[in-house]
Amino acid sequence: MNKFDKFIFKDYVFDPVTNTVELKYSLDNEIDFTEVISWNIEAVSYNPEILERALFALWIMAGVSYYKTYLPKEIVIERGGLTESQKIFFSKTYQLGLAQFFYTNQLDWEGVINFKSDSVESINELSTGNSGSLSALGGGKDSIVAAELMNLMGIEFDCWAVNQAERFVGISESIGAKTFSVTRRLDGKLAKLNGVDAYNGHVPITAINSFIGVVLAILAGKKSIVWAIESSTDEPNTSWKGLAVNHQYSKSSEFEVDIIEYINTNIASDLEYYSILRPISELRIAEIFCKKFFEKYKTKFSSCNANFNIGNNSSLKWCGKCPKCAFIFIIFSPFLEKNKLLELFNGKDIYSDPDMKGVIEELLGVDGHKPLECVGEIAEVRQAVQMAKNSGHYPEAEQFEFDEPNYNYLKYSKNSIPSNLEEKLKGILDSI
Repeated sequence: MNKFDKFIFKDYVFDPVTNTVELKYSLDNEIDFTEVISWNIEAVSYNPEILERALFALWIMAGVSYYKTYLPKEIVIERGGLTESQKIFFSKTYQLGLAQFFYTNQLDWEGVINFKSDSVESINELSTGNSGSLSALGGGKDSIVAAELMNLMGIEFDCWAVNQAERFVGISESIGAKTFSVTRRLDGKLAKLNGVDAYNGHVPITAINSFIGVVLAILAGKKSIVWAIESSTDEPNTSWKGLAVNHQYSKSSEFEVDIIEYINTNIASDLEYYSILRPISELRIAEIFCKKFFEKYKTKFSSCNANFNIGNNSSLKWCGKCPKCAFIFIIFSPFLEKNKLLELFNGKDIYSDPDMKGVIEELLGVDGHKPLECVGEIAEVRQAVQMAKNSGHYPEAEQFEFDEPNYNYLKYSKNSIPSNLEEKLKGILDSI
């Protein structure tokens, strides 16, 4: 669709009084967009040049939501420009982060994204001198386990959330950490265009939130942006015309390596970015949560994606109908007493629900492709179902047939955790 020739990065304007940025974009100077992001904090003293670098990166990354509407052939940046390495980073992140978008819209992807480099690689190295950590809070088991592990490790941290902080009060209070609130407001024209003729679909939201987190770290005087992302995010869901389609690309270890390089080269050399859960599998996280933290959080958390539609401010819930609910039910089933698991899902046994049979078969990799959701590896789903079968508590699981899994859910994977913290983490994991 070549309705517009140019996607233009017009400008970004930061108000240091309100800690709010306006991100401005345009299609051929005919349709203009303004996205507004507010960090609801009292900022500490910071280096304005470091903040400027972070805001620039956020501006380019957040533009993906508007660029995807019509995929103009030419990309124009009217304020500043990209070095060759920056061009490579954003080109790659846009392409792989939009792979699901290309797939669901059945679009060609080769040669579509055309960032240009027109700036010399001569950025002066700066450092923040900050300390302390920010732990991303998402309302589900992963961010809870991440925060509780950080508590056990003695790491000083605050939590943060985008557009959801008020809903997570019960969780943050139980964690014992302050939670910073960030508000992101998309331009209303986006939804209107989606209702007419614009392309719509999945964007690499974690990549956008990552740079929101970098800005927050600078404003709050923190050194480390810590995520709750596990090793399972590296497995693609399917492929499209030779392109790997990974719903969780911007949670992958590949993206993590790339953004660390970007942050330390282009923003500040001493900022840290890592996931405390990267070394372990979803199934291991489920075991830790069920053994150590379920009773504490059972009425406060939800991993169901039905909670996170834009504008949804209801209390956290489980729909029991989506692939994410099916996945959580499956990976909890080997470790949680059956009556407690059914109670979590309002009495529903997802294994025996005929409407969920097809979803479970997709998660098992025996039909279709892995659902385009934040779910774990096919092998670990098979391992969890096999463990549930072996327990004898879930005869309904016997209907699902698959090859015997060769999966070690206790495996420890490569990660970007600072070495001084990794030894502490290993010790704690060995004790659970």
